[in-house]
Amino acid sequence: MLFLNVNNRQQLYERIRKNFTRISAKLRLYVRNGITRPLYCIRHKFIKQRYEQNATIQIIARHSNNSPEIIQSKYLDESDDILIS
Repeated sequence: MLFLNVNNRQQLYERIRKNFTRISAKLRLYVRNGITRPLYCIRHKFIKQRYEQNATIQIIARHSNNSPEIIQSKYLDESDDILIS
């Protein structure tokens, strides 16, 4: 497993970040249009896709461990589409 023997949360986050970067770079998914795409890109994409598939904001918020207000104000902004696609 990729995440065994991690002593604290910060080490876990760092290991997740490094593995995400390594794997997505190998798959040629990390850089798009000259811009690197960080891990939260996946979260944004998931939320936007569910919204476009007509899931309610309440359900999306519950599944992404957020409030409906945060989903509306931070994740459904059209200006970040170029970064997450």
